[in-house]
Amino acid sequence: MKTRALRVNTAGGLVVLLVLLVIPSMGFAAAPDLNAALIAAVMIGDIDTVKTLLDKGANVNFRGSGGFTALKWAAARGDDAMVKLLVARGADINARLENGETAVMSAAFTSSKSVVKLLLAKGADVNAKNSKGETALALAEAKGRSQVVDYLRKHGAK
Repeated sequence: MKTRALRVNTAGGLVVLLVLLVIPSMGFAAAPDLNAALIAAVMIGDIDTVKTLLDKGANVNFRGSGGFTALKWAAARGDDAMVKLLVARGADINARLENGETAVMSAAFTSSKSVVKLLLAKGADVNAKNSKGETALALAEAKGRSQVVDYLRKHGAK
């Protein structure tokens, strides 16, 4: 096993992520640390680092604690650009947390109409239910997110 420093230029300066890369006979394979770094980069909105980590082999559908995926974090942050990138790189738009919550539910809860729109356009299940039986519509209604509620209803939410 070799250790390499992965250097990524970001708007905030030079970020050095120390990741473990398992080197098989040819090329690199992502170690769990690379995937954890992906989740961390999404959580802080560092799209350049996310691109680099995906290019280096991070799993776009890696599940962290509670089943959280990179897409779930991006949706909860209302980060349109990050959601577009992750979906383009193969993120499962209907992946569920351990509690059944989906990315579209997170976007609806945090009032990100643009992310809800992106996810629905890519085929997200508008009527998926979490373990409490709540849908994206119910979550948006509970938080008083009227624009999201209207949009969800216009797109088949029940």
